[in-house]
Amino acid sequence: MHYPLNKYFLLYSDCTIISGYKNSILLDFTRPEMSNFVPKELSEFIEKCAWQTLSDVLKFYINDDKKVVLEYLDFLTENDFGFFVSESLKNNFPPINTKLKNSPEIIDNLILDIDSKNMNNLKSINSLIERCLISSIEIRGINLSIGELDQIIQMFSSSVVQSINIYLDSTLKNSNIETLSKIIAQNARIKKLVVFESIEVISSDDGIIHFTSKQLNFDEIRRINNINLSFHLEAQKVCTFRYKKLFIDREGKLKNHPNSKKLIGNIQFDEINILIENLKKECKTNKEWYITKEQINVCKDCEFRTVCFTNNLPIGDKDDNCYLQAECTYNPYIGKGEGEEGYKTLEECGVISNESGFIIDHDKIAEINAELWTEE
Repeated sequence: MHYPLNKYFLLYSDCTIISGYKNSILLDFTRPEMSNFVPKELSEFIEKCAWQTLSDVLKFYINDDKKVVLEYLDFLTENDFGFFVSESLKNNFPPINTKLKNSPEIIDNLILDIDSKNMNNLKSINSLIERCLISSIEIRGINLSIGELDQIIQMFSSSVVQSINIYLDSTLKNSNIETLSKIIAQNARIKKLVVFESIEVISSDDGIIHFTSKQLNFDEIRRINNINLSFHLEAQKVCTFRYKKLFIDREGKLKNHPNSKKLIGNIQFDEINILIENLKKECKTNKEWYITKEQINVCKDCEFRTVCFTNNLPIGDKDDNCYLQAECTYNPYIGKGEGEEGYKTLEECGVISNESGFIIDHDKIAEINAELWTEE
């Protein structure tokens, strides 16, 4: 394939490459399914192409190396990850502004634990949601009847909330999809409803309702990759599990998240105006909201650090020794996840990350990677 040697090559603004210790990943935020691992050398090549013409860039490579980088260009152009541009127009495509968005909502995500005993708090909770402009709710229902579930869903049927996910314990495991479908049909904001500890494993045709045999485990550490541009930008500035997040437990206590020991207020006893002021203060003063994965040992070496959403929270000081409370299920030093063939723990790779500090044995990691990946 012939390329314009006098032009520059840029990735589209909705694409970026994040490099980790072992791997790099090309993220396509418009087409998440196109995101994939790429050679780390590709990232270096892209950086050069943004500042020098292709002709000048190719001077850095000879023989087989030049053939490889031309294959990189084939891959990037054939999959529509970038474009060629002349010098006169190059500055018309500045990088995306990564400054933290100054949005009006006080809280954007709420986790709500609710049972029969605190149903009386629903009206106050809804008022708080409206005042905070909360857009997403995760409801964790305990011992709820069908009637109480119906009442909850109706309460949020005309709300600022845009998305509601509901997780129910085994109390409603004997209910049926038809009954639940009629209830949630009242509220288009409901994106998912899961009933746990069900004898029958089944899902509704629209994919919203799920009956699962799994137990509802609030303490389970979870990790997902959220390939979303807004999330990616936010993750570079804040702790995505803490920032503008709120948890209300069954006693009405307000906390930043389920594992937090700090009490912000109580929906049963405190006036909404007081709770609002407490939340605004929390936003300004809670330094934990602004710990990014770039400041956490191990996470800073992971290629997924700007798209990873997890409740595996950091411990310690971001300016000193900051580490995860539990070891992640993905090891960025060897590019293997738990359960994959060849996976090894951090300790097995010579990496220590805990309250005592951060130690990394580069030689041992190199030996392990040679064993794991040489044939590939």
